[in-house]
Amino acid sequence: MTDHDKGIVIQVADERKSDSFDEYFDTLPDDAKKGIECVTMDRSKAYIPITLQDANIGASII
Repeated sequence: MTDHDKGIVIQVADERKSDSFDEYFDTLPDDAKKGIECVTMDRSKAYIPITLQDANIGASII
């Protein structure tokens, strides 16, 4: 995970699994999740459902 505005890495998952991605979202408070404006990913089938479930639904997925 990276912070697009700051250009920094904020989280690196051990594996490319939806559980790894979901665990990161579980650490975020609701206001942080609502503040997500854009999600950039490699379109992995593991990440898309978790992003739609946990990220701000109004966020752009690129």
